[in-house]
Amino acid sequence: MNSKYVKGTKWALSNVATCAAALSFLIVTNSTLADTTTDGQVSQDNVKTAEVQPATANNDSAVTVENATQNVEANSSTQNTDNVAQGQNVAKTQASTQPVATVANDEVPDGGSVYDDYPDAANNPLGVAAYFHIFSNDATLNAHTNGNLAVKNLDGNVNFGTNIHEELLDKEISYIQNITKIANSSFVSAGDTRTNKVIFGEGVNINVSNPNRVNVNNTDIDHLTSAETYQDKNGNYYIDFAKEFQNLADKSTNFANAPTPNETITNSNFDDMNNRVIDVSDYVVNEKNQIILNLDPEVLKSNTPLQIKGVSSDEKGPTIIINVDTAGDPNYSVNSPIKIQYDDGSDRDSQETEYFGDNHLLWNFIDSTASDKLYHGTINMEAVVQGSVLAPKATINVNHNLDGNIVADKVNVNAETHRWDLQDTTKEDDYDLPNVDLPEVELPSVEEPEPEDPDPEEPENPDIENPDVEEPENPDTENPDVEEPENPDTENPDVEEPENPDTENPDVETPDVEEPETPDTENPDVETPDVQEPDVDESTDDEEGEGDTGLIDVPTDNKDNETSKDKTEAGNDLVPDVAYQDSNKQGTLPQTSNSNSLILTAVGLALAAGLAFVIRRKRD
Repeated sequence: MNSKYVKGTKWALSNVATCAAALSFLIVTNSTLADTTTDGQVSQDNVKTAEVQPATANNDSAVTVENATQNVEANSSTQNTDNVAQGQNVAKTQASTQPVATVANDEVPDGGSVYDDYPDAANNPLGVAAYFHIFSNDATLNAHTNGNLAVKNLDGNVNFGTNIHEELLDKEISYIQNITKIANSSFVSAGDTRTNKVIFGEGVNINVSNPNRVNVNNTDIDHLTSAETYQDKNGNYYIDFAKEFQNLADKSTNFANAPTPNETITNSNFDDMNNRVIDVSDYVVNEKNQIILNLDPEVLKSNTPLQIKGVSSDEKGPTIIINVDTAGDPNYSVNSPIKIQYDDGSDRDSQETEYFGDNHLLWNFIDSTASDKLYHGTINMEAVVQGSVLAPKATINVNHNLDGNIVADKVNVNAETHRWDLQDTTKEDDYDLPNVDLPEVELPSVEEPEPEDPDPEEPENPDIENPDVEEPENPDTENPDVEEPENPDTENPDVEEPENPDTENPDVETPDVEEPETPDTENPDVETPDVQEPDVDESTDDEEGEGDTGLIDVPTDNKDNETSKDKTEAGNDLVPDVAYQDSNKQGTLPQTSNSNSLILTAVGLALAAGLAFVIRRKRD
């Protein structure tokens, strides 16, 4: 009983604890949700600056408490565009009272990434910023801006875009993440040789109902079509400005700290203050195809022109990076007009152009008093400046014409500016490196003949050589000369016997050579005196039997005895050789005995078999 009671007590206590936990959870939840209405909207007591719109266009879901709290804080801040996350689909309070869309337009395609359009940006000292005339977090345009933009926040009171002159620019890209104001004359219409791509941030209201005239934040853009319009989607940015400006700050610091054998250039280096010249051809180009110089703060503060001489006119020439020390001056003014003279002796003037291949000049504004060498003050351009400008933490006020890239935290354009992109620092030899695939192309071409040469040619050559040498024919001709099967024993007398006939009667041998050509079997006819006498004696066969027997016995004895052997030895060994040679000249085989004809037949069959074998090998 006690055990059951203990178990029941434990069970009851566990239930009580569970219920208490559930009640506490409900109380906390009820107090948290007390400030929200049943339809998901923030109560009017908590919203004091702006009305929060639903998270999606179709009102399928409500704004969460966390997002609502962030939105209230963002609306109460003067920099609401910096505090509201791009992924949150909520309204932002703008300087104007016009409504702003909270979501991207599904009819507008995704703009992708800047690295999709500029995959080789790493080759440039400015990275992706080198492909935009103005690259900044905030840009205010109060004067004509002849170039494209990549800005986080735009206050555009005038038009912008690169005008068409030489028709050298194939494509112009601009990116505007947030808009305070944009002029309806912004951008430059595409032409026969140029296309445009304009990307807006996800929070920009875009209407493409008129495909020939896109409406941006209730402003009709005269020079922008729907086919040229793109937008950030799903919280992705075409350009991540925070990341890119950190990269630019690192670049600026690295340029400032770069080792250089050159001393800092000061006004004391110029013999004539009215004719100040820096000849960059006198300086060494580093392994990165750069010439880095350091400039004293007083050099650009002077009112007299400064000429940069010896700049490469080649698109792949070295980049001149000039570190301009501001020495911590919070308001640094550039009063020196910048002139450029190329290595071919030509001069350049400030102008609108689409040719950027001759821009190799970068002004890097630094602060030698700062640990990171980054300048955080304001730069006032009070004279004509040629060359790109890098000041990632500074504000630049352009109060006079400027040709190049303008890269800064904030840019205020108060005078006409011209796009002039800084060129890559990659050397011409470095450009050939990727094309150094040429040896790779040659290697397979070298390897291909190697298997081809031994495989098909080597086996074919011996096959062709054997019939060409006609080895079977040569032994065949040698065999009849040797005539081993006929009389191997008579070979030795062959060497001895020619000496006797040569000394005795060489004339007798000539008829012997001629006569066996016709009939080899008529050996008695070879004996010219003996053969002719029996022809006369045939008429006396009936009268004188002795003469007949005598004449008959002599040849029979000669055939059976040594005379026949001598003839065969001298005739068959010597005559057949000469006769065979004569027969070759005549194209006919010599007439021989039955045994010789069998041998020649066998030799002929062997030749036929050899030729058949060679023909078959050739076919194979």
